[in-house]
Amino acid sequence: MQSEIEASAPKFIGETHIFTSWLIRPQLVMYIFSWMDNYLLKHNSLVGVADIISTDLTVYKWDEDSANYKVLWLEYLLHL
Repeated sequence: MQSEIEASAPKFIGETHIFTSWLIRPQLVMYIFSWMDNYLLKHNSLVGVADIISTDLTVYKWDEDSANYKVLWLEYLLHL
C-alpha cells in the first residue's frame, strides 16, 4: 500500500481512524499509521474532517475549520 501511494501521488487521500476497519495488529498497523502521518504532513494538507462521535452524531469540518478541529470521538469513547 505504501509504495502504491507514493508512486501514484494522489491528489486526495481519505484516512480513517476507525480501528475496527483496520483490524488492528500491533506492529503491522502501527507502522502504516506512522508512515501515513509523515507522508500526509509532507505531501498533503487537511481539507476536511468527518468526526463520527456516535451512531447519532457526526461532525463535519471543511477547509480552515478542519485545520484547528480537535476530534471528539476518542473523548466520547473514554466517557462511555
